[in-house]
Amino acid sequence: MTDSSVSQVDERGSEIAALLDTFNVRARRASRRSLIAAAMLLLLATAWLAWSFVQVVNLQGRRQALVAQISGLQTVRDSLLRDLGWTQSMLNRGAADSTAIQSALRASTLRRQVLQGRATPARGTIQVRIFSRDVDRAVVARELKGLGYAVSEAAANPDIPKDFQTNAIFYGSRVPPSDVRLVALTLVRAGIGLQALERFVGSAGRESVIQVGSKYPADRAPMSIEDIVAKTQPR
Repeated sequence: MTDSSVSQVDERGSEIAALLDTFNVRARRASRRSLIAAAMLLLLATAWLAWSFVQVVNLQGRRQALVAQISGLQTVRDSLLRDLGWTQSMLNRGAADSTAIQSALRASTLRRQVLQGRATPARGTIQVRIFSRDVDRAVVARELKGLGYAVSEAAANPDIPKDFQTNAIFYGSRVPPSDVRLVALTLVRAGIGLQALERFVGSAGRESVIQVGSKYPADRAPMSIEDIVAKTQPR
């Protein structure tokens, strides 16, 4: 091999070494960039997890506060409904839906108007007979006696299923519409969903009687306040 050939080989080797050095430098730089990027991603992930944890803690705190507020509102609601005559058993069985509550509040307002126009002693001439089931007999008797009516309780019709709730009012030909309305509104105010408000068919001997009992199963929609008012207009 001549001197010129050896020189060419050395130059080629130098070029290769330089290329390797350049590659290694670039590889180290790329590696550092990758490490920096990975570190940044790790920091971002850690920050995101920390933020998410704080948000979860905040949401849990808000949830607990909301639950406490709802519980407080339910306590206030139940206290108000008990003042209107609702029993705890009614509240426990979920009778306090929004429609029933709105009806109870409207009935309470209209009831006050009826009471302002009708003297208590006059109610003693009206007999109220209760044929309610045990499920709500106590609240029916209590509310109607509180109005000053002569209230008597009788055994429920054995032909009517025992799980029927109080939902009907029947009345005689001499019962003033204002008394029928007062009894109906009092029951709705106390959480009783009325489904029937009817005059006796042949009221001989029961002309001045209001009868409270059951007629329909519980799954029938109750009468609205408008229906009650319409059916108790002065004759």
